[in-house]
Amino acid sequence: MKRLIFSLAWLLMSLSTFSQMFEGTVVRVLDGDTYDVEVNGTKLRCRLMNVDAPEKDQFYGQNSKSYAENLLYGKMCEVRLVATDFYKRQVVEIIVNGESVDSLLISKGLAWRNPYFCTKLNLESVELQAKQVGLGLWFCKNPTAPWIWRNYNRKQKRIVSQCL
Repeated sequence: MKRLIFSLAWLLMSLSTFSQMFEGTVVRVLDGDTYDVEVNGTKLRCRLMNVDAPEKDQFYGQNSKSYAENLLYGKMCEVRLVATDFYKRQVVEIIVNGESVDSLLISKGLAWRNPYFCTKLNLESVELQAKQVGLGLWFCKNPTAPWIWRNYNRKQKRIVSQCL
């Protein structure tokens, strides 16, 4: 029930927000799916739509962050603003060098397709391919998804932060 309410709230928020396109420079990478983008001298905290990357202290979190830094830091990119989330971050789609960042992260096993808020149908097959080949976080037999991991206590996080 909680997921249904959250999903409906997200849908209404997404529908009520006018989608805007702009160019900006990524000036900070907080983790695999959260970035600061500077647009015309204004810094925006952006959350990548369609994916959920491992947290920094979660298994493969630093790998995801490092990849995003190498891909995006200091680079001009196209940003499509979709909505504003609960934490006042801009929910965005980012294109760099003509490629969508969400697809890149998932194809390399550096993030999960977000099962609650993904709007791109092809990302499910992209994730399945990475999983079948054992790329990135899929090297582990059963990596813990970030939306589950965030609800764990410290002891549980310590246990599942390893590749088992």
